[in-house]
Amino acid sequence: MMTIFLLGEFPALSRVFVQERDLFLAHALRVAVDSPVKFVPEQCTPHHMTTNDPPVIVGVVGIGHVSGIVANWDKVNISIEPGYC
Repeated sequence: MMTIFLLGEFPALSRVFVQERDLFLAHALRVAVDSPVKFVPEQCTPHHMTTNDPPVIVGVVGIGHVSGIVANWDKVNISIEPGYC
């Protein structure tokens, strides 16, 4: 409740707390997904998998960030680090 009140009274907080965080999270997840697996020790690989299988990435985020991550998924440039302001 307090967050909704603050975001309504101070729209700049919305940009910092929600929009920029969504962009950062989308970037971090895209980098994780698009990064090649460098080395997987044989003892860590289940028998039904090969090292050619794509990695499984699990991101735990707050429900309020999901729509922003989805909206920014194809917009982020994974070749650069996100800016910090």
